[in-house]
Amino acid sequence: VRIKVVTPLDVRLPDGRSISGETLDVSNGGASIRLAEAFQVAPQSELRLAFPIRAPAIDLPATVVSQDGSVLRVRFQNLAIAEQEALTVALYSRADAWLGWGEARRPDNVLRSLFRIFQISMRGLMATFLSIFGGGESRERKPASLSITPSVLIFVALAALASGARFLHAQVLPPGATNSVDTANPAYSAVSPGQYHDTFTLADAGAGPIELHGTDTTRSIAFSLTQTHLPRTATIHVYYAFSPSLLPQLSHLQLLMNGTLFATIQPKPGASGGSDSQESEAEFDIPPELLMRNNTLSFEFIGHHTTTCEDPANTALWVRVQRNTFIDIRGDDLPLANDLKQLPLPLVDPAVIPPLSVPVVFPTAPSYQAIQAAGIVAGYFGLIAENRPVRFPVHIGAIPAGNAIVIAENPAGLPAGLNLSPVKGPTVAMGPNPNDPDSKILILTGSDAKELLIAAQAVAMRSDMLNGSQTTIDSLQLPGKQAPDAAPRWAPTDRPIALGDFASAEQLQGDGSAPLNVYFRVPPDLYYGPDSPDAILHLAYRYNSISIGPESSLQVRLNRAFLGSVPLSPAQEASRQTQAEIAVPVVTLRPFSNSLSFDFAFPLPRKSGCADTTPANLQGSILSDSFLDLRPYPHWAPMPNLEIFANAGFPFTRVADLSETTVVLPPAPTQQEIETFITLMGHFGRQTGFPGLRVTVAGPDALHAGAATDFLIIGFGDDQPAFNQLGTRLPVSLGSGQIQVRDTEGFFARLRSRQWWKLQPGEHIESGELTAGGTPDAIIEGIQSPYDPAGNRSIVAIHLKDATAFAPFIDTFLQVQQAGDISGSVVVLHGTQFRSFRIGSAVYHVGVLPRWVMVKLWAAEYPWVIALVAIFLSFLLAIWMRQWLRARARARLTVV
Repeated sequence: VRIKVVTPLDVRLPDGRSISGETLDVSNGGASIRLAEAFQVAPQSELRLAFPIRAPAIDLPATVVSQDGSVLRVRFQNLAIAEQEALTVALYSRADAWLGWGEARRPDNVLRSLFRIFQISMRGLMATFLSIFGGGESRERKPASLSITPSVLIFVALAALASGARFLHAQVLPPGATNSVDTANPAYSAVSPGQYHDTFTLADAGAGPIELHGTDTTRSIAFSLTQTHLPRTATIHVYYAFSPSLLPQLSHLQLLMNGTLFATIQPKPGASGGSDSQESEAEFDIPPELLMRNNTLSFEFIGHHTTTCEDPANTALWVRVQRNTFIDIRGDDLPLANDLKQLPLPLVDPAVIPPLSVPVVFPTAPSYQAIQAAGIVAGYFGLIAENRPVRFPVHIGAIPAGNAIVIAENPAGLPAGLNLSPVKGPTVAMGPNPNDPDSKILILTGSDAKELLIAAQAVAMRSDMLNGSQTTIDSLQLPGKQAPDAAPRWAPTDRPIALGDFASAEQLQGDGSAPLNVYFRVPPDLYYGPDSPDAILHLAYRYNSISIGPESSLQVRLNRAFLGSVPLSPAQEASRQTQAEIAVPVVTLRPFSNSLSFDFAFPLPRKSGCADTTPANLQGSILSDSFLDLRPYPHWAPMPNLEIFANAGFPFTRVADLSETTVVLPPAPTQQEIETFITLMGHFGRQTGFPGLRVTVAGPDALHAGAATDFLIIGFGDDQPAFNQLGTRLPVSLGSGQIQVRDTEGFFARLRSRQWWKLQPGEHIESGELTAGGTPDAIIEGIQSPYDPAGNRSIVAIHLKDATAFAPFIDTFLQVQQAGDISGSVVVLHGTQFRSFRIGSAVYHVGVLPRWVMVKLWAAEYPWVIALVAIFLSFLLAIWMRQWLRARARARLTVV
């Protein structure tokens, strides 16, 4: 929503000055502002906007996009709930905020309005008629596409405002609390050269809200500092709430850094005699000498609700630390030597928390081989990043400020000032950024494209030849071609999945105050089948059995679904070890990423006369030799399935080195198209734990008959001829700003459907269902490759409407790639939301299925064939029996 509205405001600059101004127009993404006085603000500067529309005023963070005289264009950063509420009030608070007086207003005409109402009514009647007598078409009609008049727009906006107000009301925090680290202000001060400023929340560190229960409970959060960062000052801003039943004199929350106490928070007395339960905030200095490369922040809760007969398991004993609690660290950024042995530093530090972005620079327009080399390197840095998505902004020409990768097919095209030794063969070098002396650049080059690929493969393999500031790769031996479904980060299915391979012994033990989690990835092509038996979790565990009560238990969950509970029997053993087997229904397994959680519950035995005690030795541990057995399940994936493409890059990552993958780019790919490919390569490497050493990048000519490879096709607008080559094989086309849905099944679609008299839900999609909300910004679709003679190869096509859709597409894809928002055979993007569809009923499979299982599936699919075969065999048996009986009769009548 973009609204022309004149509203006074104050623009607060990074240096602390404030300039008054007024908005020309405002949207939920940014604003256009006219400053009251002439002042130059550099692009990408951080500033804050204060709208005097509420008391007290709330500052909104914004980034400068451009400036034209006194008119400043800014875009808003990620806004907290309170900031979104302030922006909503600024947008919709005035009756004339929607349109200027006389702007785009049509004079009222009674006859025109009457005709419009009649036209809409006839469309509704026609839609009803078609839904009743439309045969196999879906009975759910989507809203017709109507031109939006100002009155309709106002109605929709008011409805959105009402729903937004309800949402904001539900998110209101107690006075003094905030929902965003941005209001803390330190992030907006400029950082001097040679200095750094890091701010991250507990949520960034992978922790949700921390709830501590009991009389003495501890939770720890691990985080790491960049290797070159030397901390000088550090603070923590804590948002917390205590139980109202606590005794303030005896209860407190301790904060420890690497085992050393540095702060204590005590509950405030409440009106009822207990503690104040309102959410509060506090800020404490962390002694910088406590900070190291790898750190552990611990919260220890000491809670008491009575002075006699206290029950440590009482639910009134709790404290909550919110996930927006943040740590702010400042210090010196030490220079790093030009040594290739330090890779992946300084480009990617696998231990640090902030989002990752690694620019890739091509001095000149790159060839397909140069783009392929960039994809190989991106796969390496993606696997180093592990659980954090990595963006790879592409630049052609100048090197941007900061750390970057420079890929050059010819050393003559490298920028001046790099001070490289003469290049003789595949070369990898590291040196200072000529445009930013405090940063480094990684240079890959060679005398031709072939040598450039060797240099990229050497980086991806962390070759031992990489040392010093510049290295020539004399010889490089690639590992053998990867076997299917053998990615290093995928759980093996030819042997049991040991939990110790995915979690350390420390992560598998606790006192019952928090669940123990094990995260693992299974091959996305595992086939469970409709009649597959449950998988078996063989669980070995140990616990202290002396102090626990008879109701103690160990509860097991998979992806938050309850699997079962095993009792923990009291005994006189300080360390009791036992085993159990738990059935795991295959329906609870996600197709790729999965999470097992174990909850130890230790209720104490009840005694009379206030004889209960508070033991400090309640401990339980899941042994590392516990395992999940997935060996009975074959690798046979029904396709197309874009969910496993988004989750794991399947089917391309079925072979982790991508040796069976061809990426098809336009004849002259743009920077955004190259970045889409490189970012996806980083995503694939992150999910498999192996770089795409053997990926192939080519043009549209790669699509030809007999191509036994999987194709990933990327294109923007109308610049990708490969989409036209596929023609009607693609269920949806996006060209010239128009979308078209094709019937990929043809006339016999109904006969091939499981129910011949109507199509299954989701198999027939109309254009209106895909264009609800306008023409999609991007389309992802998967089909069976028509070029493979064997018929088990796939094509995934990514088609963006234009270059403006690139940033929302990449950001949203990386955000939801494990959330299940992308599924089916066709996915469309509207703004920042994916919608998934299955068009057509055609299914093909990737993988190998045992013959006996194949026969069972075939029999279940076509039971009438079994009946015909049985009748035919019975007929043959009857003929044979008749001949045999007649032969026996003749033998008896024969005279010897």
